[in-house]
Amino acid sequence: MANLLNSSRYGLISDEVCGSLSVQWHITTACDQRCEHCYMFDSDTYLFEKNNQLSLENSYLLIDQISEMASKYKYESLLAITGGDPLLNKNIWDILTYIKSKGNIRVVMMGNPYHLTDANIKKLIKNNVKLFQLSLDGLEKTHDYYRKEGSFKATIAALERLNYHGLTSGIMYTVSKDNVRDLIPLIKYLSDLDILDSFCFDRMIPIGTGKGLKECLFTPKEYRDLLYEIYHFESNNNLTFRIAKKEKLWGLLFSEMGIIIPQEKYNYNFCGGCNLPYGLLSILSDGTVYGCRKIEIKIGKFPEQHIWDIFTKSTHLIEQRNKENYKKCKDCHLFKYCRGCPAFKYSNYRDIFAKDDYCWRDV
Repeated sequence: MANLLNSSRYGLISDEVCGSLSVQWHITTACDQRCEHCYMFDSDTYLFEKNNQLSLENSYLLIDQISEMASKYKYESLLAITGGDPLLNKNIWDILTYIKSKGNIRVVMMGNPYHLTDANIKKLIKNNVKLFQLSLDGLEKTHDYYRKEGSFKATIAALERLNYHGLTSGIMYTVSKDNVRDLIPLIKYLSDLDILDSFCFDRMIPIGTGKGLKECLFTPKEYRDLLYEIYHFESNNNLTFRIAKKEKLWGLLFSEMGIIIPQEKYNYNFCGGCNLPYGLLSILSDGTVYGCRKIEIKIGKFPEQHIWDIFTKSTHLIEQRNKENYKKCKDCHLFKYCRGCPAFKYSNYRDIFAKDDYCWRDV
């Protein structure tokens, strides 16, 4: 069973290019909120993005290239459309209709609750949007502090509407020492409501407007204890949704617990962990391309460059496909399954190959 979980929970990524490509498209900078930990508004690129959003014609061209890659290279393509709030892009319905016409791109969306009316949810379903992810960062008082007053109630109401219409919903929780006390109480609250399909939490990355929140970071032991507490809570409670294991250090905890056993027989550099170098691109509203939105290293520019050329020829991504570049992780027995969070490393050291400061191994 433990061996089986290596592939079922963490997947397999080949040494060439993985069998799926996730493109996160920040389709607009327009947003109803100004979150305390947002990476967008304090970015050096924000004003240029805001004033140079891709035209509808170039949006269609981007979709054409993603679809072309999916067909030519037999990819499973996931397009995660976000912003800002994607529903504030004036071309959103034309764009979604065009994606649907391609027939080989799976679409999820991530945004705010304020425009998830009954009519808009029906249009999302009609255009084959598979999931809409919202954010909650605590119970009402805490969440509204991070987002804005009334945001918590608006998000719960939006979840109820999504559930009523049958559109799969997810919640993302950005966790730090400042809001960790609300994490399990919120999970229990949402489970009792029974209106949610999946719940995920990820660490706060101190970038953008979150640069001033470094005092809210965990120690390695505190973070290990948190992961174990969440695992124990989920295992001992009959929750009405699943808790997704996005955090890279779940692999380290599960290895310690014997839930996964590293399989050296796989001749792959990566079998899990962050799939940034093998299956992820982040495209800003002006066509600037990053590997990860939280690592502000420009690796290309669309439409000047074809997306496939950026993905396969970027020096930044090629360097990350070389195990020897990982100074602190390359000798770890969990290298194929973990490697920590490159965005967190970059925020602390401007070095994606440094040690992840949340890693408790050898501490």
